[in-house]
Amino acid sequence: MDVPQTSHSSTEPSMPAYLQIKNFVLEKIQSGQWREGDLIPTELALCEQFGVSRMTVNRALRELTNDELLVRIKGSGTYVAQPKFQSTLIEIRSIAQDIRERGHQHSCQVLSMERLHASPSQARLIEVLVPPTGIAQALHMKEQQPCLVMDRRTFSSDQFTTHARLWHPGDRYKFTGKM
Repeated sequence: MDVPQTSHSSTEPSMPAYLQIKNFVLEKIQSGQWREGDLIPTELALCEQFGVSRMTVNRALRELTNDELLVRIKGSGTYVAQPKFQSTLIEIRSIAQDIRERGHQHSCQVLSMERLHASPSQARLIEVLVPPTGIAQALHMKEQQPCLVMDRRTFSSDQFTTHARLWHPGDRYKFTGKM
């Protein structure tokens, strides 16, 4: 464990101590000195290193844990978390825009408008499932690990065009998106 005995509290006096500690930990992770699964210094060691209270160190580590950069295990320590990649996995674009970009003319007509509760088949746009063995192996996943699954069907000129079932390992991604 790389814990120099120098105090960092005097390096940037205008920056709150907990931010100095967060930046120190982030720098170690981003530089690759501390890798996924590595045990980081204890709160007590960081208190001594930065000359601050345990509450200050705890705040820095808690914020990094909330940001999913660290994992804290009671009685064991604080570890560098497995990186979670955030990307826009789903971008449900305007079908009108897609059709226009293909050089076609889009039109639509609202035939009826009412508020309904989605049936189970309608609500299945995104679901959480355990993938079949072949898909789990192709995605290099542990067995019984859940995935976020999205079914997408597209149409062009009233013709069915594509159907895609997308499997996203739940421990590697967060779904974000825009409509």
